[in-house]
Amino acid sequence: MDIKDVEDRVCVEKTLCGDKKAFEKLVKRYQASIFNIAYRMTGSREDAKDLTQETFLRAYSKLDSFHIARRFSPWLFRIASNLCINWQNRQKLHPVSLESLIEDKKEQSLLADISKEPFSHLEKIHVQKLLQQEILNLPAKYRLVFTLRYLDNHSCREIANILEMPEGTVKTYLFKACLLYTSPSPRDLSTSRM
Repeated sequence: MDIKDVEDRVCVEKTLCGDKKAFEKLVKRYQASIFNIAYRMTGSREDAKDLTQETFLRAYSKLDSFHIARRFSPWLFRIASNLCINWQNRQKLHPVSLESLIEDKKEQSLLADISKEPFSHLEKIHVQKLLQQEILNLPAKYRLVFTLRYLDNHSCREIANILEMPEGTVKTYLFKACLLYTSPSPRDLSTSRM
């Protein structure tokens, strides 16, 4: 276990003893990562916020079932992953369009400095939109593994632990996701023949 795991364990133990501030530390440590996973899985900032909140509520309410000898982060990511999968099962599995990134306050602050390098900022926003659209086009099981690996920087072993699947399956899903990501769509093929 590394220092982060030890700190997590201390926070869990303190939370179980009634210290709510200790759980707040865990929320602060992991909320950005959980939100990122939820956003990449749903394509909606509002749904991602709801799923992030639900993840921490569920973790807090089930903390007494957490095995203290284990690492906290894979347990928390498993909760988030399961909630995202359940969300997807309730939705029509059609890709959803992204909300305009410019409407988001974070992107508005990014655009505030547009006078310095306008094309650089616009290009970054465009690339983020394209990436999100491509991720949303992946099948759900590949999307989750792809997000955990390439956007949240988890190792294949960590992903296998989080999703409770063999490491070989994780690698297969990543390989297939990359094939689908780099394969031209039928629309691309039809326009290239002209």
